[in-house]
Amino acid sequence: MYYFHRYQVTAAVKLIGGVEYQYALKEDLLSGNQNNSDAKAITIVSTDKQKQALHALLKTLDSKALTLPESIIKLIPPKAYGSYKNRETGPSKTGLVFDPITLAAASANHSLSGLLSTPRLSRIAQQSVYLPQLWTLTDYLSNIVDNTIKTELTGGHASLVQQRIAAVTIEKLIDVLQKPETPVEVKADVFTVLAQLNVWLKQELNNPSSGHRGFYRVLAHHLDWYFEHRKWLPLTDMSRLPPGSPI
Repeated sequence: MYYFHRYQVTAAVKLIGGVEYQYALKEDLLSGNQNNSDAKAITIVSTDKQKQALHALLKTLDSKALTLPESIIKLIPPKAYGSYKNRETGPSKTGLVFDPITLAAASANHSLSGLLSTPRLSRIAQQSVYLPQLWTLTDYLSNIVDNTIKTELTGGHASLVQQRIAAVTIEKLIDVLQKPETPVEVKADVFTVLAQLNVWLKQELNNPSSGHRGFYRVLAHHLDWYFEHRKWLPLTDMSRLPPGSPI
């Protein structure tokens, strides 16, 4: 039930950087019959639909939405003696004890994998040329960072979930930056957003009202190391969902 939205995520993310098309008939193309519905040109998904999809998907990265109530957590005991983990078992870093934080991280990884896939980012970079009213790739990436890393951290389990989501977001951005197949124009925008994020993190370190300066210090340290050495020190592993489709 916790991962039930995974299929809606997979469907909704296709609208971002998406195109609508139909395969044309050869006869229509040769005759120049553009009135036939099968001969329509490729069209970019409308600005409104793309922005609505992003708005909905960012809700799946909200730490409060991903945090299980304490009353539910107390109802889930460790596995009984003689029971073993299998591929349907949720990810965990707490041994036999149920791990709601890693459960949330796996869900966030699923959403971010779609939002930050290299082909999608490449299409967004190209579509921004034709639809300047949509967004630039830098704006798109900044929107994700603002709603995953720069959101205000609260207390309780939601705070731990938020920190894990932030770590997964940076891991996914670094992964895009280091992939050989990532186009240089996409790497440039990802690099810019990460550099801006590092400046923000260092500002937060000097903010006495911030209750999570230790966490921000770790993020800034890893980014500093990467910018200096061009080698990434992993913040966290990529917890994955149990098998889903086909059911």
